[in-house]
Amino acid sequence: MFKLAPDGTETVLYASQAWYDTVGALAPLFRDSHGNLYDTTFFGGNSFRGSAYKLAPNGALTLLHSFTGGYDGQYPQAGLIMPNNKTTLYGATPVSGEYAVSTVFSLTPKGTEKILYYFCSKTGCVDGNGPFGTLIADKSGNLYGTTFTGGTNGRGVVFKLTPKKVESVLWSFGGANDGAGPYAGLVADNAGNFYGTTAFGGTNNVGVVYELSASRQEKVLYSFTGGADGGSPYYGSLIMDGAGNLYGTTYSGGADNLGTVFKVTPAGTETVLHSFAGAADGQYPNGGLVAINGTLYGTAASGGANGFGTVFSVSESN
Repeated sequence: MFKLAPDGTETVLYASQAWYDTVGALAPLFRDSHGNLYDTTFFGGNSFRGSAYKLAPNGALTLLHSFTGGYDGQYPQAGLIMPNNKTTLYGATPVSGEYAVSTVFSLTPKGTEKILYYFCSKTGCVDGNGPFGTLIADKSGNLYGTTFTGGTNGRGVVFKLTPKKVESVLWSFGGANDGAGPYAGLVADNAGNFYGTTAFGGTNNVGVVYELSASRQEKVLYSFTGGADGGSPYYGSLIMDGAGNLYGTTYSGGADNLGTVFKVTPAGTETVLHSFAGAADGQYPNGGLVAINGTLYGTAASGGANGFGTVFSVSESN
């Protein structure tokens, strides 16, 4: 885990000490009001089935939970959230237990895990299965997210989970023009509309940017072609600016088919802000972005001067 200063100076905040601590961290970090960082790991933990951990400002790491691969879940790729400035953490695992169903869970500050919901608990998995994206929450404590599979058509869902553990499907993807296979989580506006991406489906089967209205009607804002505009947005959730513009990354497409950073307006106009060339700028971005003072920051999985990826910045106004 590292910190990068504006001048490009890197500081290592924590280096993995053994296979059981922070191996395979794929999710975005969450920072609380005290400066503690929280995340999950895809591997690692005492059973090598993943972990949830806390990193204090002084660099001390606490293993909050080590997933066993049983009914507590395993291989988390979603990050952790702590809604409404409280102390309870929430997350999801794409796989759990004998029947390979998935979970939404909570964690106390002392690391006590509680399963809030098991997916695929309804016939045909119409409730969804396989949450890979980080959850979001509203002020009432409802949790929202996506699953990669399940739903009426088996192509994934947008779901809501109440504090009383009641799950409802807000949208079931059809796999055609509306998209299929959402890896990424959601972003919401102040009116209660949700926005996200799917990795597949759409008119060219390389994903879409969609809006799910507060009345639970889905609208495709943009359908990728897989060409210069990009294709296959994967794990990174969208971010939104004050004007309602959406920003994200695609793993493929672009001028060299090595991925893009893109912007989609509320009217559905897409602009490629950067097309990766695979050289010093990197290639294959599969995570999300953060915005600071009009500049977008993200990571590319490979490429760069040493071939092992990059941390990049792109102006929002490109």
